[in-house]
Amino acid sequence: MKRIKLLIFSLIFITVAIGVYSVLEKQIINKKVETELAKIQIVAPKVKEKPVAAVDNKHLDLSNSGLTQIPAEVLLMKELIELDISGNRLSGSLPSEIKQLENLRILKAANNQMTGLPAEISQLKNLELLD
Repeated sequence: MKRIKLLIFSLIFITVAIGVYSVLEKQIINKKVETELAKIQIVAPKVKEKPVAAVDNKHLDLSNSGLTQIPAEVLLMKELIELDISGNRLSGSLPSEIKQLENLRILKAANNQMTGLPAEISQLKNLELLD
C-alpha cells in the first residue's frame, strides 16, 4: 500500500513539474517574441501607430504599418510560418534574406510598390501562399 501511495505521489509530482516547465517554456518564448517585436519597433517606428499582431512567434502581422523596408529582425525569425507585410510602402524586390524564413508557409505582400521577387524565394520549400 505504501508503494502505491509513493507511486501516486511521484506521478502527481512529475505531472506538476511538467506543468510548471511548460508554463516557464511558454513564458520564455513569449519574452523572445516581445524582444523581437521591440526591435522591430525601434527599427520601424511607424509600427507603433498600428498594434503589431503577433499571436505567437510563428505569426507576424505588419500590414498597413507604413514600412518602407522589412526590418532585418523579421528576417531572423526562423520560426515564422505566416508573415503579412501587405499594404505598406515597400518597393523594389523582397530582400534575398527572405530565404532564411525556411518555415514560412504564408507570405502576404500585396498592395506595395514591389517590382519583383528574388530568386531565393524558390528556397522556401514550405511556402504555400504568396499574395
